[in-house]
Amino acid sequence: MKPFGKFLILTVLLAAFIGACAGSNSQITSKEYVLTTEMKDGNLIFLGVSDEINGISNPVLSAKPGETITVTLINGSEGQHDITFPEVQASTGVVKEKGEATSVTFTVPNVHGEMEYYDSVANHAELGMRGTLTVTESG
Repeated sequence: MKPFGKFLILTVLLAAFIGACAGSNSQITSKEYVLTTEMKDGNLIFLGVSDEINGISNPVLSAKPGETITVTLINGSEGQHDITFPEVQASTGVVKEKGEATSVTFTVPNVHGEMEYYDSVANHAELGMRGTLTVTESG
């Protein structure tokens, strides 16, 4: 449990740092999600860290059309990882070291349905690192 406590503190500090760096001219973020990389039952997964997705493997993210969303990825294990939303051509940078974080911000398109997200590094998506972003008015 101690490593998770350190991880939680790191996540809170990262969120505070990102908030402090946001100037008055920055893009307004309507929704934020934090994911980490994890190995579970022999599969690579994204693990939800923030709010309603905390502890959920490859969580379903949700947003409304036109909403701005920020997804932060923290490398929770060894190896290189990213998170890609191909439908909106948005991707984080690659995290290489344990504890390293990166984020991507984009505006959700004015469509309803599901958009896929996955780790585009090597064959990580095929090994389980994939999920969906549901776009609905009730996001």
